[in-house]
Amino acid sequence: MEKAVRALFPTDLPKDIAQVVTPQTTWPTDFPFPAGFFLRKDETTDSEFYAQPRINIHHIDDPAIAALTDYYTSVIQSYSAGNTSPQLGSQSE
Repeated sequence: MEKAVRALFPTDLPKDIAQVVTPQTTWPTDFPFPAGFFLRKDETTDSEFYAQPRINIHHIDDPAIAALTDYYTSVIQSYSAGNTSPQLGSQSE
C-alpha cells in the first residue's frame, strides 16, 4: 500500500493526506460524537463473550442461509461423487 501511495506522491507525503485525497471535504474541528457513542451494549471482553456458543444468532437472512446451504450441499455432493474440482460459482443440476 505504501508503495502505491509513494507512486502518487514520489516526494514527501503531504502532512494532511486526507485533504489531498478529498480536497472538497470540510472536516470537523471537534470530534462529532458524544462521549460513549461507540461503547458496546455488552462491554464483556471478546474472549468472555465468545466463550459460550451463541445459538440462533444469524448474520444473514433466511433466504441467504438457504442459498448457501443449497450451494454447499451441491459442492459436497460433487466431491462425494469424485469430482475434486467443482466449478465455483456454477450451479449443479
